Amino acid sequence: MSGLFDVINLIHTKDHYPDEDEMKEYTSFMGNRALSQFQELIFHAQAMNENWSVPKEANFAFYYHSVTKKKRFSKWAKKDDAEEEKIKKLKEYYGYSTIKAREIIPIMDQLDLWGQIDKDLHKGGAKRQTKSKKRVSSKSLNR
Repeated sequence: MSGLFDVINLIHTKDHYPDEDEMKEYTSFMGNRALSQFQELIFHAQAMNENWSVPKEANFAFYYHSVTKKKRFSKWAKKDDAEEEKIKKLKEYYGYSTIKAREIIPIMDQLDLWGQIDKDLHKGGAKRQTKSKKRVSSKSLNR
């Protein structure tokens, strides 16, 4: 049995039309999301997003018959961990919303204020010594 991405890939390759077992893997949401990754297919995906109530078979048929056969490969858009960390810091330090924090990041980068924010947000605290480390007494230091 083929997986979801194999079924979505059939839209691009037109190898064969999926049978009932293969269609069980397909979901309209994932089909819309996969095809919205390509610039030339954004309007197709938007049309299906507006018609969200159509059955998944009709959703697939729309894509299969309206998208031209072409090799397409695109990595899925993912969140940037560094940007997410900066957003988290701005939200904690200034109390900004996520949207406002995203707008402020270029300004903070330009002014290079991250060091000051890191310093101010540092909670500090003493680290406990583990039992495996040998404690040095003041008497042994004086020898």
